[in-house]
Amino acid sequence: MINNSNDVLRYIIKQTTTHELEDIEEYLKRISFLDDLFPCLARNRVINVFYHFLVKNNLTYLLDKTSYRLINQVVTFSSLKVQEYEDLFKIIKKGLNESEIPYVVLKGFHLNNALYENPYGFILRDYNDIDILVNRSDLSRINNVLKNNGFIQGNLDRESLLI
Repeated sequence: MINNSNDVLRYIIKQTTTHELEDIEEYLKRISFLDDLFPCLARNRVINVFYHFLVKNNLTYLLDKTSYRLINQVVTFSSLKVQEYEDLFKIIKKGLNESEIPYVVLKGFHLNNALYENPYGFILRDYNDIDILVNRSDLSRINNVLKNNGFIQGNLDRESLLI
């Protein structure tokens, strides 16, 4: 029996049985998605994983029109954002390779393509940056590569939202 949003998270992360799908279906029918489950999914950064789960198990009909539209917008935004990161990384990668600067890509960006197979065409794992491990001795050369490709370094003024 699913009693709360954390139970749903546990179910979608593991391989879910038919019986558990029925529990999730029952839970989604008796709650307000926007009030009860969506905040938990957002807090744990698994909205895209949940959407994939719904699509894979033909359960999208359980969301009301507003909830479906919201989750679809989040997934679409994530996919567009990740595509932008991939395009920017191609520029960075080209500059680092041309300058013969050694680097290693870490965490989310690299894992998205390496670990998450998704036949539905949207991003499962959202991220907000690209982590690249470099040698400290290469920092000035890396800064030159980034500046030469239009990247800027600065501090965000939180009042004006200017760098």
